[in-house]
Amino acid sequence: MKSTGKDKTSLLNIIYPAIIVLFTAAVYLNSCTYPVLESFDDHWYITENVKNLQLSWANLWHWLCTDHYGNYLPLTMWSYMIDYNIGGLNSLIYHLQNIFWHVLTVLGVYTGFRLVGIRGLVAFTVAVFFAVHPQRVESVVWLSERKDVLCGAFYIWSVVFYIRFYRQGVVWQIPCFVLFVLALMSKPMAVSLPLILTGYIFYRSRNWNPLYYLRKLWPYFLLSLGFAIIAWRSQHETLNETDLGMPRQALAVIHNLYWYIGKTILPVKLNPLYPRIALTTTFYAQLGCYIAAAAIISMLIYRWHRERFLYGFIPLVFCYVCSLLPVIGIFQLSQIDFSDRYSYLPSIFVWLAVASMIERILKSADKKSYERIFSPIRTRILLSVIAVFYFAFLVIANQIYTPIWRNYDKLMEYSATRIPFNPGAARSMGIRELNRGNLPKAMECANLILDCKEKHITILDKLNALGLKATVYYRTGRKTEALPYLEKAAAMLGKVRKYRGTDWAEAGLFPMMADCYLATGKPLLAARAYERTINWYRQCRPGAYEIYFYSGMRDSLIGNLNGARKNFARALVINPKAKQAENNLKRVEAVLENHRNPRQNR
Repeated sequence: MKSTGKDKTSLLNIIYPAIIVLFTAAVYLNSCTYPVLESFDDHWYITENVKNLQLSWANLWHWLCTDHYGNYLPLTMWSYMIDYNIGGLNSLIYHLQNIFWHVLTVLGVYTGFRLVGIRGLVAFTVAVFFAVHPQRVESVVWLSERKDVLCGAFYIWSVVFYIRFYRQGVVWQIPCFVLFVLALMSKPMAVSLPLILTGYIFYRSRNWNPLYYLRKLWPYFLLSLGFAIIAWRSQHETLNETDLGMPRQALAVIHNLYWYIGKTILPVKLNPLYPRIALTTTFYAQLGCYIAAAAIISMLIYRWHRERFLYGFIPLVFCYVCSLLPVIGIFQLSQIDFSDRYSYLPSIFVWLAVASMIERILKSADKKSYERIFSPIRTRILLSVIAVFYFAFLVIANQIYTPIWRNYDKLMEYSATRIPFNPGAARSMGIRELNRGNLPKAMECANLILDCKEKHITILDKLNALGLKATVYYRTGRKTEALPYLEKAAAMLGKVRKYRGTDWAEAGLFPMMADCYLATGKPLLAARAYERTINWYRQCRPGAYEIYFYSGMRDSLIGNLNGARKNFARALVINPKAKQAENNLKRVEAVLENHRNPRQNR
């Protein structure tokens, strides 16, 4: 009995998803042996968070009501709770769950492409491209980015359910809405989903009335607005942490629109920590070229087929831009302008554009409109060869890039040695080497930043490098050499105090400077340095031990011995085990005793 075309299609609908599951899991299984990173956010989410990862009603409620380092993601934290209560700090469990959610996302991508009319083989091929793309390494292998894959799975399946039951009643939309809530609880980036659904409805209805979409999607928009407010409140401390100005941020937005497309198609020179955008002549030239190319492509599509431009191309571009909105650069959420992990959702729409283009080529070949150049068979052979080579390129790039995430040292060393140079990675590596006692390596990292002439090196980067270099000199007893770098850093601090990341300078730089002044016979300057440290502690950590200890040091230098005695005594009340405060108190009391009984002492 011969099998019908319908039977073959049904069989392929089983085979394609099965291959996706097996192959995606196989590509990332080698990362399951990688340990939890000692730093780079893994310590915040996992190793230093075990108290809140223990399974209890109190912890479940805690994560529902609490943000974590600027992010409100209760579902992500609950997923870590599952891992911890199954395997403790065994990284295997955490990696397996990351892979599971990524596989589920890829299956959603395949299913969604099929629902919008992409044929099975094309949808399968492009979904696999998305699955093994080296940019996915950051989201899948890095345990702290569980929120990417978790949000991605619920996000894409919410869209899939909406497309599947688009013409059904309201009851059929309940699964879509529930999945949207779960996506929002995984990562705030899911706030863009109502706009994605708007793009799909426009594609189907061709209705230009905005109120039409508000009436259909008002619960989604309302919930999205609520979570956007929660996310903003959680991240208000990181917003505008580096005031780079609106013109620069506008340029960063335009840059990111084409950067994510470019990296999706050609993923080369990937970096865990990309440096900031440098506003050079080359940057402006590239920006102009990409804007011109986008305008030309849009014009050609419009002239070729106005209907497809308005109701195919425009909705797709709209969805891509909207998916990028939370991370495109409108708000400066951290000391980076772009990152591979941010492409997890937007790249889906880039791949949808690629799949649609391949579908159009195949349909044109089937109609024999290009018969003089390529026959249908030759067209399929050519596309198959390109797909095989491109797939091989993605897999090889993925396997080369994945081992970089094996441990924190490899990660920082790789990031610090890429071109263009990343001062943030060099600083992190320098601090790590400093804490390990590898002072020559720490000095090398500081010099890399100070010697760099790139325009993306900020004043905050230089401040960090000066502090690092001064600390190396200080720890080796070369206080005279440390002092000029400390003074430069102190002068620079006034310009960057409004930024986050300068606490170390206020709390650690000035005590070092005071000690260096004492070593060079300048007690009054040392007292001023202590005063600046005291002011910072009073403002940021009222009641801290350091307030009274440094006040005692200042008072002893300016001759206020009674004040010094009171402050050292108060410091010992707060921290009875502080030997330095105890020794200083004894010295001050001895001097006061000498002043009271001068004749007896003689």
